[in-house]
Amino acid sequence: MATDAGITSYHAMVTVGGLKKGMRVGVIGLGGLGYIGARVAVLKGAEVYAADISPRPHGSSPPRSGWRASPSQSPSSPTRICR
Repeated sequence: MATDAGITSYHAMVTVGGLKKGMRVGVIGLGGLGYIGARVAVLKGAEVYAADISPRPHGSSPPRSGWRASPSQSPSSPTRICR
């Protein structure tokens, strides 16, 4: 992970957004910054809902057109909620 991208995402989610454990967070766009921000939110204990216009950004797996992840799930297996 690039340090600048991690700091940018962390700052947006935690410092500016006031992210706390148990919050529900929405992320639009799962490019580099969005994906790191979503991971930061999950690791901080938030329930994350994310969407991207591409069904498989950057050739990733699993497809991430719409997904939900929470701290109780395995980080590598988010639940797909839409197509």
